[in-house]
Amino acid sequence: RKIENYFGFLHENSFIRSNAEYSPQISGNWVVEYKSEECLIYITSDRNEIVLEIAPTKRPNNNNRVSLEKEIYILSNGKVVIERFKGNFAWGENKQLERLSKLLKEYINQIKEHYKNLN
Repeated sequence: RKIENYFGFLHENSFIRSNAEYSPQISGNWVVEYKSEECLIYITSDRNEIVLEIAPTKRPNNNNRVSLEKEIYILSNGKVVIERFKGNFAWGENKQLERLSKLLKEYINQIKEHYKNLN
């Protein structure tokens, strides 16, 4: 539910939530996957660090995933550098989700266009 609160805007951008997994035995790790014609978005919590990665829909291989921060760097031709989250991961889940959702919302159209050309 928390993910939908922050990333619900993806539905308005032709994404569907295609997968969600939770592993309570492994530090409570989880992953939520959103899919569009252009790309897949993976939001993963690994030991309380939340990472957002993007991959082409037609080549979802783990080797093709790019972090949101790196994607923004690529889209800006190296002009925009996004620092990693600084703070306590365990206490900052909402701050991490808010940060990633704001960045994704700002760049979603450029990201989709970029991946449309890759597929």
